[in-house]
Amino acid sequence: DRIAGLLDDEDSYVRTTAVQALLSGYDSSDFTSTKKSEPPSSIVRGVMKAVESHPDLLGPAIRAYIQADQVLPGDLMDQLESAPRDVKLNAIQSMRPNNGRTLDFVESAAESGDDDLATVALRILAQSPDDSDRTRSILISVLGGDSPEKRSVVLDHLNWHGPKTTSRSLWTAAVESLQGGVGAADSAGERSPGPATKQDDVLSSFGIGGTPSTAGPGQPSADTPPSPQNAALDAFGLGGTSPTAPIKDPTTAEPATATSADVMDAFGLAPASGSAPTRANAPSSPAETLEIALYRLADVPDLSADTPEAATARAAARLLIRGGSSLPVERLASHLSQMDVQDRADLAADLGKQPHPGFLPIWKRLLHDPSTEVRQRALRSALDDDYPVLVGYVLGEAFSPASPTEIPELYSRYLEYLCENRDTKRTMADIGRQLLDGDSDTPRQVLGLIILRNAQSSSDRPLIESKLESPDYWVRRAAVISLGKASLQSLT
Repeated sequence: DRIAGLLDDEDSYVRTTAVQALLSGYDSSDFTSTKKSEPPSSIVRGVMKAVESHPDLLGPAIRAYIQADQVLPGDLMDQLESAPRDVKLNAIQSMRPNNGRTLDFVESAAESGDDDLATVALRILAQSPDDSDRTRSILISVLGGDSPEKRSVVLDHLNWHGPKTTSRSLWTAAVESLQGGVGAADSAGERSPGPATKQDDVLSSFGIGGTPSTAGPGQPSADTPPSPQNAALDAFGLGGTSPTAPIKDPTTAEPATATSADVMDAFGLAPASGSAPTRANAPSSPAETLEIALYRLADVPDLSADTPEAATARAAARLLIRGGSSLPVERLASHLSQMDVQDRADLAADLGKQPHPGFLPIWKRLLHDPSTEVRQRALRSALDDDYPVLVGYVLGEAFSPASPTEIPELYSRYLEYLCENRDTKRTMADIGRQLLDGDSDTPRQVLGLIILRNAQSSSDRPLIESKLESPDYWVRRAAVISLGKASLQSLT
């Protein structure tokens, strides 16, 4: 009650502090729960009355609710929607669109004519792009719009990702293909196609990525039969002579041999019913999906150019790569030698966010990069997801005689973790045995023994014991430690 009495204090700082104290959350009566319970209704009524008397409390009250992870009351949202611009700008800074009313407010702010308010709202929406169809439509519109500032905000904060590629058979096929010379990028940096995907086919069919066609984007050449992708894209008005041409309303489009389900299925978005396009399931924008909007931005002739357009294209390409799309990687491969060290290092890190078998050719080139920083980023990004086939491939490249990587660059605590990890232990043990080849130099043998220290099986003991006779002190020392750890493990 004493705190509630301060809501009408003449000092604004005291009023604000009182609001924060009253709405900061109440511990749940269930001691096993980490959630906060809602404030008592008497407190809520008192705060709402104070906000009506002192409009400067609206922003602090909203922030207090958000910090306590509480849904904003409808009365508070009513006042916010009619509040002055500065109050809205202050309140929206910390908003999370965790219910329909809050989301509507943020979406409306993003579409407002107030650039400052719209910029903050776009940042919030970009971090949760799948909150609603309206949110996706807004973001797609901004990506294809004429405001570089707003587009940069979306690109800087967009949380987009595609499906993960975890199939061991796909990774194995990609590695075998690359090791056999099929699909590998040569030293000149030619584009290296990875495993074909439906997305690549669809995008290529309307002029995004792939080899340029004299027939124009989205149009088959004279000797190429019409594809289902073209028909599917035509169903959405995505064909034609220009990928930026106005798009027809899918609900009034002329019948095509393929439906919306075909193109949506290519992106994993097909409705279960496979029904024809309607206003309920039709794309809410010409670009169809955020993914295609990003592809449009990334589709420039020279990704390495020092121009605003190329900078935007690189940002879009990096977003796609972090989401697991291989097409931008293939495009970047032809410009890799023109990219500076920082850009190559950033690309190397991006590859590991959501690895795709199509990344392998450019991963190989980055593992052989002249820059130590680039090589280390490429190695670490490849190891982060614990994919056994990927781990085996990249370490095999790093340990190859042609690799510029020094052995000390390869050791890390994370490498030891991979030796203990159930999914990668066998792969690491194979690598450790290879490093202990009789002709290996001291650093390679020491690292091989470090690997086997954590990944060895009982059958490795004779190999490790043979290193006790090495003339090199460091090899003998590493062998003793490896055997000692195995003995300790057998006792526990």
